[in-house]
Amino acid sequence: MTSQRFARIAADLVRFGDFEHDPWGTNIDMLFTIAEVMYFETGEILPGFSPSPVFDHTEESLCEAFGYAADIFRSLNDGTLTHEDLRWSYRVLSRLDDILRAAGRSY
Repeated sequence: MTSQRFARIAADLVRFGDFEHDPWGTNIDMLFTIAEVMYFETGEILPGFSPSPVFDHTEESLCEAFGYAADIFRSLNDGTLTHEDLRWSYRVLSRLDDILRAAGRSY
């Protein structure tokens, strides 16, 4: 089930971002969004992530800073995504980050 839900997040990554021209920036934005939402929702700090000291970590401030956060919150609230789905997606996107960096696609 989690892989099917990740497929939705991956499709949104391509749809909402500029994956064709800026795959690393688009991916890193999604990673930060997932990590910040998880920290807000559960207090969990995902691997390789530090909560931003800039945000007051309210749902509103996260939605203002990360456009995709509102969709994640909605999906968590209606049960179409779970925290485990976000953890799994974060792991997959982190691996993609490693691949993009190794290919020289980061900046």
